[in-house]
Amino acid sequence: MLLDECLERIKTIRQNSLGFSFVTLCSTDEGFSLYKRRDFEEFEETMNFSVEYAEAKCTPMYYWLDQ
Repeated sequence: MLLDECLERIKTIRQNSLGFSFVTLCSTDEGFSLYKRRDFEEFEETMNFSVEYAEAKCTPMYYWLDQ
């Protein structure tokens, strides 16, 4: 429920203040299935995403807002 509320707030900010097309995050193994169920996708090899050393075990993911 919190993730859904966050995504709705992000969409509102996008409509009223900023222009962007997607949300990015680095998922832990524990959170991966949650994000997949909410239509987040893994980054493709050709996509560029910087991951800090502490997050090296995380999976870069994105969510298109224009679905």
